[in-house]
Amino acid sequence: MIGCRITSLAAIVILLVSTLSILLIEEPTSGSLAFEDDVLINGDGGNVDQASPDIAASGNDIYIVWQDRRNGNWDIYFKASHDGGNSFGSDTRVDDTSRTSTLTDDGTDQTDPEIAIDGDGNIFIVWTDDREGRPLIYMAVSTDDGDTFSWSMQVSYYLRGTQKRPHLDISPSGRVFVAWEDDRASMGHEQIYGAYTDDGSTFSDAARISDSPAGHDCHTPRVAFSNDNDLHVVWTEDNLHDLDIRISDSINGGSTFSSSRLLSREPTSSDQEMPDIDANSTTVAVVWKDTRNSSADVYMALSTDGGSTFPPEFRVHPGGLSGHQYEPEVALEGSGNISICWTSSPGISDTRSDIQMTRYMRNGTLENVRTVNDPGSGVTQDSPSLAVSRGRAHIVFRDYRNSDQPDIYYSRTTGSGQEGEAPTLYNYSVDPILAGLGTKFTFKVSYSDPEDDAPLPGYPKLNLYYMAAGKLIRYPGSPFNMSLRMSPPPDYNYKNGETYLISVVVDRQLELFHSFSARASTGNLTEVETELFNGPVLDWEGPEFELVSPQTGTWLTSNLVDFTLNVTDTLSGVDPWSISYQRFNVATGTWDSWQRKGTTQVIDEHTLRYDVRMTLFDGTENMVRFRARDIVGNGDGDLGYSVSGTYRIFVDNTAPFFRMNNPISGQILHDTEIGINVSIWDLGSGLDIHSVNVSYSVGDRENYGEWIPVESLGGVLVPDDGDPSLYYLVMKLTLTYGYNNLFRFRAADILGNMRVSNEVQVIIKEKEAAVSDRPPDPVASIQPKVSGSVRPHITWSPTYDPDGDLVHYWIRLSENDGSTIVPWTYLGPGLTYWDPPEEVTLEPGRTYIVQVMPHANGVNGTVTNSTLLISTDANIPPPAPTGLEPRATSDPSPILRWDPSEDPEGDEVVYFIRIGRFYGGGDVLDWTSTFTETKYEIGGILGAGTYHVQLMCSDGVDFSTISHFTLSIGIYSPVVESERTSIVIYPPEDIVPGETDMKHEKVELSIFNKGFTFDTIRLKLDGDATLRDDMDVYIENDIVEVAPGSHVNTTLVIVLNENTEVGFYSLNVTATSLDGISTFTRAMTVRIVDPAAIGQVGDNGGKESGSGTEVLLWTFFIIMIVVLLSMFYAYYRIDRKQRLERVELIRKEQDALASSRQKKLKGEDEKKPKLPPRKASGNPGKRD
Repeated sequence: MIGCRITSLAAIVILLVSTLSILLIEEPTSGSLAFEDDVLINGDGGNVDQASPDIAASGNDIYIVWQDRRNGNWDIYFKASHDGGNSFGSDTRVDDTSRTSTLTDDGTDQTDPEIAIDGDGNIFIVWTDDREGRPLIYMAVSTDDGDTFSWSMQVSYYLRGTQKRPHLDISPSGRVFVAWEDDRASMGHEQIYGAYTDDGSTFSDAARISDSPAGHDCHTPRVAFSNDNDLHVVWTEDNLHDLDIRISDSINGGSTFSSSRLLSREPTSSDQEMPDIDANSTTVAVVWKDTRNSSADVYMALSTDGGSTFPPEFRVHPGGLSGHQYEPEVALEGSGNISICWTSSPGISDTRSDIQMTRYMRNGTLENVRTVNDPGSGVTQDSPSLAVSRGRAHIVFRDYRNSDQPDIYYSRTTGSGQEGEAPTLYNYSVDPILAGLGTKFTFKVSYSDPEDDAPLPGYPKLNLYYMAAGKLIRYPGSPFNMSLRMSPPPDYNYKNGETYLISVVVDRQLELFHSFSARASTGNLTEVETELFNGPVLDWEGPEFELVSPQTGTWLTSNLVDFTLNVTDTLSGVDPWSISYQRFNVATGTWDSWQRKGTTQVIDEHTLRYDVRMTLFDGTENMVRFRARDIVGNGDGDLGYSVSGTYRIFVDNTAPFFRMNNPISGQILHDTEIGINVSIWDLGSGLDIHSVNVSYSVGDRENYGEWIPVESLGGVLVPDDGDPSLYYLVMKLTLTYGYNNLFRFRAADILGNMRVSNEVQVIIKEKEAAVSDRPPDPVASIQPKVSGSVRPHITWSPTYDPDGDLVHYWIRLSENDGSTIVPWTYLGPGLTYWDPPEEVTLEPGRTYIVQVMPHANGVNGTVTNSTLLISTDANIPPPAPTGLEPRATSDPSPILRWDPSEDPEGDEVVYFIRIGRFYGGGDVLDWTSTFTETKYEIGGILGAGTYHVQLMCSDGVDFSTISHFTLSIGIYSPVVESERTSIVIYPPEDIVPGETDMKHEKVELSIFNKGFTFDTIRLKLDGDATLRDDMDVYIENDIVEVAPGSHVNTTLVIVLNENTEVGFYSLNVTATSLDGISTFTRAMTVRIVDPAAIGQVGDNGGKESGSGTEVLLWTFFIIMIVVLLSMFYAYYRIDRKQRLERVELIRKEQDALASSRQKKLKGEDEKKPKLPPRKASGNPGKRD
């Protein structure tokens, strides 16, 4: 022992320090402990033994377990109170050794029960069990507050040895750790072993905790988890000289342990045994029975650093306390005080004993020792077990007051008899009472005390719970310490009351309950608690949707569709502003942006009716979905919105289409009974086959007859094999010889949309010869015969019919062995080309058979069989042109452009274009070459409608396949107008961030629909103004629905802030129609002007800014100066020219005069020398 290894001087020093510490704290303070009357727990009716009680408490739940001999041998029994000990339920047997309802005594013993509760309220009980013929450790679990228990499970099995006296505790994380005495390593000498479970069903392998030398026995282990999940185990060690208390720690929940430390450090050879332990985040308290003072006392070692160090131990009761004190129990209170109880006996020979208790206060003082059991019993009470909950001590013990067979009794501290009155809690509230996940809830409560006692530090407390599996579970971190409200400033007069508050963020989907509790720091220390309140209510589910109308999967006849939707949220209700819809744009293949339109109507407190009108496309591809949030902002989808399912809506506002296959208008026939072949198709609800009628005239257009059902004239509608929307009408009609044979057809779809076909006029002449109709001439041959393309464009020269009938063509493609690749396919009248279907790809190196058959007036011509070789060595034509633009326009004479095609071999590519009013038609423009240009300017004027454009190209050797496009003229035509296209804004000079509203400039935009159908126009902004951080530019309603020929107004908003810079910025407003192709862009400008500038001007020719005015003025002055200088210079030049002209005139006059004089003098003096000619001086402006 340690005392043998230290010097006498050291022993004296230690003794003095120990004695001094006892003297400093030994005098107890006057306390306020009082106990209620004892309550008998076991309900066996008496005359049987009960022993080894243990107790656990959580909130108002008090659980007691003991060993009981009512069935002959020892069994484990359990009892529970759910009202803080006011009342208890019935006895419940825990062990399952009695396997049948008639067997009560199985002849085995179950002893030494210990109990613990986890954070979810599950109850765990362990005990010693000899059902296997030797003592082993078993456990049972209850998940229903002790109403039932699981089958007993063995904690750790080993082939030999015994296991007994278990103890357990449960970590905050839920790990259950059990320790026990085990002699497996040295038979007859116990060591401490332990095991743990995280799921309550399987245990880890047992591991040895004690590290005592061989021959040393270890007994009575006790375990305690800290709030940080650190584990501490203490036990009694018999070191062959005396008994000591040792401790070992684990920082990983019991997986590994530190070396043990000696905890009891008495300098004499005395015994320390019967330890107990409790711990929280910082404090570890260990108590034990100690005989250092001859009689047995209770000592405590107290660590305030989580068990790292322990100062010298001290006695927890007065030194003059008579008799022996043993079987100590310890429990830490939330207030920081420590409750300690024990058995107190007058002497070894006296069998009387009582249960006594004291508290070690957080200020380092001890309360007076009080007797727990009823006074004056004069019998033995022992084996106490202690638990503390909500400031009250709950103690259970063995009691012999009724007979020699002991019973189990229970007592608790109470507020009655304490000094003063308990505090009061009132004005409790929570805000908000209903909210969504992640909300910060603020709880408030007022505290008052009649004696002006301040609350105990950490009080009042908020007790927050949630419901799980029908049980209340304490919310993590609860109870929460509330703080004194500091605004308005408190006066700290607790008689008048003070308000406390705390905020808690809840981000889990839970059903919450709460209460408030408080204790005074002085006077009456009873903990008071409010009733349990439901709430705050968490609403974590978003709204639900019910489409009332239209019915999905049924056809509608209008593109304007009215939707009615019920949006329901059963808790907080639906936020009406959050309801919006999103429509799938069939033209672009993408979803439009979410739109907040429509109206709402309250159905009840949980449901809103939402009505909105949308414009949808013809066909079955319309999809619509809705989204919404509830009042607290919940949504189950992206961006915090609940999104409905996708509703598919069918719209058919388009009547069937016609294509005249035979005859075509203007065709010359020779028989008054003509055969008619018409293609009729409807891409929507489908053709009503009983609605097809014909009307004809053999006079003029004013003499059309009534509409006649085609079936009454022998007409037959034949459905197409591959296209369910397409029918072929085959019938005969008797007309007359001449030019005025007119007929037309009428048909409707299932919904009643009706269309009348274009008029067909045929000319019927009598044949001049030939009794029977002759077949058309055969086709000469196809081109190309050899191609490098796996989908070659096949052409042939047109053939003729001897009778002048219109020739149609059929084509078939086969393998070289005759097996069909593409069956006989009708190409229509006059078509002399064919592109294989896209799904057909021919293989290089193989030869195919192409058959072309002409057909005229019901007579087939000879089939031409041609071979087609797909060769890797042959010319590869360029690919078909793509990217035709525009696809829709309001311009009746648009310029069509397309992407250039690159020839695989680099040859020059020549393009061809064809335009018709029907698919494959060329009635507007037959094949026309644009040469190498990738554009074509339509010279004429196209009326409003849809046209079919075909493009083809060639490298001079082979042709590409034909690409097909549609061109809409005037169907959709959006236009944006505004009176202010040049916007001048003067920002206010006194914008103060956070105090002054930003400058909002609003400009009205008029959105016109100059097309021929209802349009939904989307508006988009771009330009310099949209890219700046110092201004915000947006359109209040960026999607508008406009009837044809009408317009709607919306507002362009420009928001300036304190950082907006003076400048000139571009801004474009682009309108896009429903087809996603037709667009219009209105160019605008935004000018931010310095408000301090002088001579300002406005937008569109009004007042300009000061700086602009100065520039204009200076420019004007400079121009005037230049003009004046120019005028002076011009005047100078003109004046100089005039003066020179006058000088020249004078000179000429003088010369003439001199000449005249010479003539007169010539005859008078011929010998006189002649005068020299006049010379001009160096200055032509002066005379000599």
